[in-house]
Amino acid sequence: MKKNKLKREAYSNFVLISQIGFHMLVPIFACVAVGVFIDGKYHTYLTLPLLILGILAGGRNAYALAKSANRKSEDQMELELEHKMVEEAVKQWNEGRQFAGNDNAGGESVGNENREEQPESSDRDGD
Repeated sequence: MKKNKLKREAYSNFVLISQIGFHMLVPIFACVAVGVFIDGKYHTYLTLPLLILGILAGGRNAYALAKSANRKSEDQMELELEHKMVEEAVKQWNEGRQFAGNDNAGGESVGNENREEQPESSDRDGD
């Protein structure tokens, strides 16, 4: 179980690193391509400003992706912690119960065999 989880985390990290690379490179190359095209067609100098714009856009994309992955990781850790707490509470609750060899097949409450029966009071309010 742990081996599969480690493999899954390794693949997940590899995919995240690949996505960050693509999110950085695509805007940079797109802006440079547009800048070179405009410079060739209209004889302007827009390649450098568009390169800077592409770097800023790629950095923003990478930051947003990393922040999203971090949030998912924190949510997953919080969910696992909550699951462990519930399991521990159930375990403590089960350890506190006394079965005393009673299989509870009749639907009776467990632990009622030592309880004294209380006589019902015939004095009711209003009677």
